[in-house]
Amino acid sequence: MYEAYPDLKGQGEGVHEGAACYSNPKIVDILADWIVGCGQLPGVTEVDVWLTENLVQKPGCQCVRCRTQNRDLLEVRAVIDAWKKAKKTIPNVGLRVLTSEETADSNEQIIAMLPPEVKVWYYHSLLTYNNREMEIIPSYCEQSAKQGRVIGVVADLGVKGQLVQPFTSAHFIRYRMNEFADKNIASLMGYPRPRLYYCDFNTEATAEWSWNAKGRTTHEFALSWAMRQGLDDPELFAQWAETIGPVAWDVYGCEWPFGEKRRSLKTVTQQLKEGTLPELGEVFWELYPKPWGDIKSVRQLNQDVTNAAKAVKLAQKMGLARYHEESRVIYGYINSLKALYELKQVVKPERIAEENRTAAGIYFQNYVDSLRQVQQAVIKWEQAVGPWPGHPSIAGKTKVFLNPLIEDMISTAAEFDYQLN
Repeated sequence: MYEAYPDLKGQGEGVHEGAACYSNPKIVDILADWIVGCGQLPGVTEVDVWLTENLVQKPGCQCVRCRTQNRDLLEVRAVIDAWKKAKKTIPNVGLRVLTSEETADSNEQIIAMLPPEVKVWYYHSLLTYNNREMEIIPSYCEQSAKQGRVIGVVADLGVKGQLVQPFTSAHFIRYRMNEFADKNIASLMGYPRPRLYYCDFNTEATAEWSWNAKGRTTHEFALSWAMRQGLDDPELFAQWAETIGPVAWDVYGCEWPFGEKRRSLKTVTQQLKEGTLPELGEVFWELYPKPWGDIKSVRQLNQDVTNAAKAVKLAQKMGLARYHEESRVIYGYINSLKALYELKQVVKPERIAEENRTAAGIYFQNYVDSLRQVQQAVIKWEQAVGPWPGHPSIAGKTKVFLNPLIEDMISTAAEFDYQLN
């Protein structure tokens, strides 16, 4: 667009390279043309317009017309004007507008300025894309929905982050769908990452509880799913799902291990050496739960470890590699968190008391062994799921991602004179 219309590019020092000038009337013409182009496709009745997602704290256009105004509202005004212009060509085309992390501070004003028939998608990459046990619909969306506005939400159905990880948790999905139903959310754009068929259980659970939020229990749903899948022992699968689901939810609700990817945060090994690992249940800046923000107590942590071990045994009894390897992934992750927590108790900046050295050595090794187990199991899990023709294996990315976590802990242990296997 900027090659064809260079005057639409945001102006000013320090402006984000992708920023547009929404005071220029040409942007309305272009948006209207795009809406018409999409709206004239067969079967299309409405067009989604997604607002700017993230300018990474850089300003929008700083031209004379833009710099004194709210960038978000300028963008939305251009979208509304473009939609009205498009309706002159296709009168019945509907409009949905998707909010973003960038527009978060302006969302209430945005919703207020939209015509009542315009539908809204609520999206925020840090809030709607998460696996935490927390409500994600803000009060202004709930209030607007109660007043008759069609409000939708864009939410994760699988694991947050660009890693391949198994996640079978009816408990997580039922929790999310019940919040949406209770707050009159009318539509859902679900993200079953990394691939739909890797996330088939959670996706069908989404259909289950978005249709009937107060209906079946998690056990009843798991039993019915297993029967439809033709599993030999549906009750055994339901027991396994009831056991593994809450543990997996705790692990991924803590953004473990994906939270290690955030460059703005110190790694857990850095925190361990500095003595700055948070307490259980702490969430940094109320946004980042790594490494155990969704695990509130030692009792919960220990129960998760116990249940993960139980899930491994149930999966072995089922005799299905997919669920056995998934259990080993979750067991490895929760054991790594358990080992890290125990290390927090005995590793102090630059020293480990002599009476704690034996225990520390065990926990260092347990942490490393647990993540190595995940590396092995996630590859076997993907193989058991079975890639579709033309879909290459992607679990190797998770294995590679875990390498520096393992290496960092080995190096940390070496600083305290431990040689790990």
